[in-house]
Amino acid sequence: MSHKCAICGIESEIEEAFLPVRKSYYSDKIFYCPVCWEKSSTQHGKSYLTACIIVLVGGLVWVMASPQNELAWLMFQIGLFWCFTTLVAVPHELGHVFAAFITKAKVFQVTIGLGRTLYNCDFWGIEWKLCAIPICGSAIIGISNRRFYRTRSFLTTLGGPLVDCFLAFAALVVLFRISSPWLLAVVRMFLAANIFVLLFGLLPRKVNIAGTSTSSDGLALLTVPFMSRLKINKEIEAYYLWEGYNYSMRGRTEDARQSYEKGLACFPNSVAIQNEMGGALLALGKYVEARNLFVQLRKSSDLKPVENIRLLNDIATADIMIGRKELLEEADAFSKIVCENMPWQTEFKWTRGLVLVEKGNIEQGLALLKEVIDKLETSHRKAICAYYITEVENKKGNVPRSKPLL
Repeated sequence: MSHKCAICGIESEIEEAFLPVRKSYYSDKIFYCPVCWEKSSTQHGKSYLTACIIVLVGGLVWVMASPQNELAWLMFQIGLFWCFTTLVAVPHELGHVFAAFITKAKVFQVTIGLGRTLYNCDFWGIEWKLCAIPICGSAIIGISNRRFYRTRSFLTTLGGPLVDCFLAFAALVVLFRISSPWLLAVVRMFLAANIFVLLFGLLPRKVNIAGTSTSSDGLALLTVPFMSRLKINKEIEAYYLWEGYNYSMRGRTEDARQSYEKGLACFPNSVAIQNEMGGALLALGKYVEARNLFVQLRKSSDLKPVENIRLLNDIATADIMIGRKELLEEADAFSKIVCENMPWQTEFKWTRGLVLVEKGNIEQGLALLKEVIDKLETSHRKAICAYYITEVENKKGNVPRSKPLL
């Protein structure tokens, strides 16, 4: 059965490649491809932030022009409330981070906002990301062993709501010690925003963060104490995946490989960790070893369709890197299947671009490589992409175009 994106209309046989979206509590689910989902989320975030600023600035101007007008004060306070509900995401996520330090959990990433990344850095071994639309936040935290897992996970989750409670209490204390109408409006709305975020976060439900369905703080606090051993194992498996991924993003490929080895020591049958191990081997130049691992993984009986597609792409990549002519046809066939099923995926376009260039379809391959070079996550793939573009441009005599990539 073919599945279709409700926005761009792109189709694929892989249901897991799409993200389910419900327009309202009473409507049926529709599906977005990841690209359209990100664009839609960013657009909603822009609209919300724009509305916050318009109401806040409009209310402020109205109050300054007519200080006795109650409607003006109401508008101003609504604007303050909306803005504070976005800003309190920062201390909320820091609460999770602080609780993780206390419980000796590992914080991999803290993200504030939606859309294009404006700034990111590594600090205390954590990747911090500030995005263009600062209306929400998320923290990716993992625990590497089963020792007191439920308790540690519960306390880590509780850190965010506790910060909300603390800020609300602090605002309440300050509220009874000020008399300025301006400060009263600010503190009152700060208090209201923290209470709202606290209650909304404690509402037990599934939420979609960066395209991934996860539990709200409230649902997590209710379910973590009763988490099954199988679920705990899945969470620990994810820990090793995130640890290896973080090392890969920092160019520490050997550390990533070692992290995946630790994960496989605990979960030797994990398809996900073995697949990422193959990716690390590719980055280390061990192409034949990586290809053998990918081929062996494809024989797994419980392989999901989306995992099979990723393995086809990985095998095609290994084929190109090995450089033997007899493997080029396999790489061509596999990369074509992959791009037909998930044509929006940057890494898949990268592989297809390499294959097309090697097959002699220079213009089409070069166009794909130029499209994805700035979107690739790892420096390893960016370097290979830049090399191919440079070589092709040099052969065509376009030396000025190739120089910036050298």
